[in-house]
Amino acid sequence: MKKYSNLKEIAYLLNNCSAGYKNLISDRLQLIAIADDEGVKALIEIQNNYIVQAKLYNNVPANKNSFINNLIITFAKEIGLKINTSDVIINNFSLLNKAS
Repeated sequence: MKKYSNLKEIAYLLNNCSAGYKNLISDRLQLIAIADDEGVKALIEIQNNYIVQAKLYNNVPANKNSFINNLIITFAKEIGLKINTSDVIINNFSLLNKAS
C-alpha cells in the first residue's frame, strides 16, 4: 500500500488522476515523478519504452516549463526511451527522435 499512498500524494500535489493508475503499473507501464526540494513538479508516464505523457500541475503539458521539458529529454536520452507525446517538445536535441 506504500506505493499507492505515494500515487495518492502525487495525485493530490499535481491535481491529476495518477492514483487511478495503481492497478496498471507493471513492467510495461511506469510512472516517474520529477521533484525538487520544494516538491513534485511533474509526472511522466512510460509505456513500453516510450514516454507517452508528461504533465505538470493540473495536467499542463511539461513543454510549458522549458527546464522540465529539457530534463525529460535528457532523462529519455540517458536511459534509452523514445518520446511519443506532444507534452514534450524536442527542438535541438538531434540524438533523440520523436517516435513516429
